[in-house]
Amino acid sequence: MQIFMTGEDGLHNMGDEGQALASAARLKQYFPMAELVATGFDPLGSVLRDQARIVPWPLTTYDLRANYLTHATRRLAHKLGASEEWRDPVARKMDKIFEEQYRGNERFRSVLADIEKSDFLFDMGHGALTDVFDPFMLCFLYYLAGRLNKPLFISGQSIGPFWRKRTIRMLRETLAYAHTTGLRDKDVSRQILLDEIGVDTQRVHLMEIGDDTLDLTPKEPNWDYFSPPVAAAIRSGQFFAIHWRASDYTQTLSATERIVPLAEAIKRTCDITRLPAIFLPFSWEPHSSDAVTAASIHDYLQGQVPFYAAWNYLEAAELKWLLGQARFGIGLSYHFHVFLLSQGRPSIGLYSNDYYKVKLNGAFRAYGYQASPLPYSLSLSTEQPFEAAIEKVTNWSDAEVCILKTSAETLRQAWHSAFQTFVCDKGLSV
Repeated sequence: MQIFMTGEDGLHNMGDEGQALASAARLKQYFPMAELVATGFDPLGSVLRDQARIVPWPLTTYDLRANYLTHATRRLAHKLGASEEWRDPVARKMDKIFEEQYRGNERFRSVLADIEKSDFLFDMGHGALTDVFDPFMLCFLYYLAGRLNKPLFISGQSIGPFWRKRTIRMLRETLAYAHTTGLRDKDVSRQILLDEIGVDTQRVHLMEIGDDTLDLTPKEPNWDYFSPPVAAAIRSGQFFAIHWRASDYTQTLSATERIVPLAEAIKRTCDITRLPAIFLPFSWEPHSSDAVTAASIHDYLQGQVPFYAAWNYLEAAELKWLLGQARFGIGLSYHFHVFLLSQGRPSIGLYSNDYYKVKLNGAFRAYGYQASPLPYSLSLSTEQPFEAAIEKVTNWSDAEVCILKTSAETLRQAWHSAFQTFVCDKGLSV
């Protein structure tokens, strides 16, 4: 058996790596003898290089760049008020794009041959079905599944926000090729698909099945790589975790706006709780490494409060283990919160744009967490909602721990139930 799956792209984002590793393990649990073929931009950097054969994406927007004359004409037309889709090479019908690429793109034909040999397609969970990124390469993969009559299982997704008409059209058309479209949150993504995309639930089978990392086993790290103060604080369980991205993918904040509100919130939290803060980097991506943010906060605080950073490189499973030891967390990243909530630990979610607002609202609802993420502003640390959030997480009860863990286990089981139904309906041999 051969399974064609989407993989992470070798950018050292621990949320993506955790999903990829958990997805590969899940597939091997059901099909232990199967060969996995995974997409990736960097075969040497992909976290799945030992679990799968890494191949390029079938097609990306970069493959469809217009020639210089068309590009210049489009830019001028946009300035004069023309639609973004005017002469957009990505906005064409997928049948036409397929025929064009099949004729002239040898790499496309090679990846297509791997898809044709595969028994089914598996899209691991992610947050890429949004116009913050361009979801064309995912939608085109869904289109290929339909064109080649290959069973398709889409694992837990966060959906939106959207502003391109072509994205709405692509999703409406291609999600119907999947046997199951999994959603990793509760209510939020489903409602966006119904209200903004207009999916037909008679054709698109939506299931709320949680995040793939619910099957990522936490792993205790090697303490030799930690500074003594950080190791002692983590092992005591008497600390709160911090996370922030150097980029929220929309780059609307200035350098001061990115750092100062969080640094002041850390100071306020340390004053109230008398706990040290430990920054846990989740991304080492080029130009947006979390370590840069940690260094900036460290420089800003100048030793005013006990703030530490785990400067050593940590794997996704190790980060999950570390967050399971925290009293609570404050941060932005989706998986930072999922790793906390799924292990019964409370968190304070901060969002700087609609993309993270959608993701965090959905995550909080998925785990039955009775809180709302807070908008990130310069006055964050002095606002009443932040004070109330601190009071909530510092008075966390055993009963509330149980609610979060039970919700996580329910979602984990829902994924396995949905995948077993897919396997049975498509007659796939286990």
